[in-house]
Amino acid sequence: MAPLALGGADRVLLMPTADVSGTPLELEYSYYRGQSIVDLTAGLYPGFKVGIRQEFNGSFSATAKVAVLTEDAKRPGLALGGELSTAGQHVYAVFSKQLGRPDLRGHAGLGTGRYSRGVWPV
Repeated sequence: MAPLALGGADRVLLMPTADVSGTPLELEYSYYRGQSIVDLTAGLYPGFKVGIRQEFNGSFSATAKVAVLTEDAKRPGLALGGELSTAGQHVYAVFSKQLGRPDLRGHAGLGTGRYSRGVWPV
């Protein structure tokens, strides 16, 4: 998941991206719609990571994501991911691409469960 700012810092959405970092261990904290979320992920192999997510006052999840295509100058990156949580199973496919400026990225995808309405900002 990555925070995506839309129209200012007061409107931040959490959504998966096709970015799969090579960092061995990552710890993220997010505050979304009045709920604190902690993600701990580990990169097992290049382009593959697994993790756990705790949504305080909510569900606990095991997560996984694999990079299918690496982004380059002409094509977007593609990743497949999923979560197995106390709230159900959620899988997704997502494309990510830098859009001109280095700080502007686009993400779009489809999935099931909580991603059944898509993984782009709605």
